[in-house]
Amino acid sequence: MKNLVKIMFIVVVSIALSFGSAMAKEYNDGDSGLSVTIPDTWKVSSEGNVLEAKTTDEAIGLVFESVKAEDVEKAIGDAVKEIEKELGTLTTVSTSETELNGLKAYIEDCTATVKDVKISVSVMLLMTPDKKFVLLYYFGGEEAEKKYEKELTEIVQSLKPAVAKK
Repeated sequence: MKNLVKIMFIVVVSIALSFGSAMAKEYNDGDSGLSVTIPDTWKVSSEGNVLEAKTTDEAIGLVFESVKAEDVEKAIGDAVKEIEKELGTLTTVSTSETELNGLKAYIEDCTATVKDVKISVSVMLLMTPDKKFVLLYYFGGEEAEKKYEKELTEIVQSLKPAVAKK
C-alpha cells in the first residue's frame, strides 16, 4: 500500500510538472471574432482594438489588431509603413492563402535587416466565419524563432473563431 501511494504521488507530480510548462491563457474577443491562447510566461497587453504579446526577453513579438472590413487595406498599408519606419525596408519572401481552424488567412512573410541581424516579419490577415478581420503582425530573429518554435506553433494552432459575447 505504501508503494502504491508513492507511485501515485510520483505520477501526480509528473503530470503536474508536464502541464506546468504549458500553462497558457486564452484571449477570446467576441468583437474581433478571434480567440488565441498565449503562454503565461509571455508579456501581454491590450489597448483598444490591439492585443500585444511578447516573450519575456522581447525577442518575439505578436500584435493582433481588429479592423473593420472597409479599413483593411488602409490598416495594412499603415502597418507596413510603421514597420518599415522601425525596421527599414521589408523584402517579401512569400505570400500564401490558407485556412486555420475555420479562419481564412492571407499571409505575407518578409524579412528586414536591423544592425546586420535578419528579422522575420509576417503580416497575416485573418477573416472569421462572421466576416470580421484581424491583422496579426509577427516579429522575430532566427535564433529566437528556434528558441520559441514550440510556443509559436502552439499559438498559431490555437487561433480560432471566438465564442460570441452573450
